[in-house]
Amino acid sequence: MVYQRILLFLILLTWTFSAFANDEKTPEVLAINIVDQQLDAYNRQDIDAFVATYHQDVEIYNFPNKLKYVGRDKLKENYQGMFERLKCLNATSKNRIVFNNTVIDHELAEMCTIDSNKVDKSIEVIAIYEVKDGLIKRVMFQF
Repeated sequence: MVYQRILLFLILLTWTFSAFANDEKTPEVLAINIVDQQLDAYNRQDIDAFVATYHQDVEIYNFPNKLKYVGRDKLKENYQGMFERLKCLNATSKNRIVFNNTVIDHELAEMCTIDSNKVDKSIEVIAIYEVKDGLIKRVMFQF
């Protein structure tokens, strides 16, 4: 009985890995990859890598439909000063929902404004990322 369960577990495990190995190009996988790249660049405070994850005509909104700005140039303008000013910056996804080309993250962003070894500011946000052509096309933030 134990051997049958182990064998069943191994078969299911193998099937699961092979199923996901063939899903590299699904809308969900592409969306997750670009959003994760964006979070990584944000955490490294690498403005060029961060902006590169966004569509040329990206639209940034405050939820539900208040347009803040459009385009990579405005995105860079809005984030560059913060990246230069802060001593540390770290955002993590606390919870994530993925559906087709949309990633909804409950994120925690922590910042160091004075000492790079001491987080002194944090904010929780819901970020809804819509991915198009492998890049982030639209983001809605709920603070």
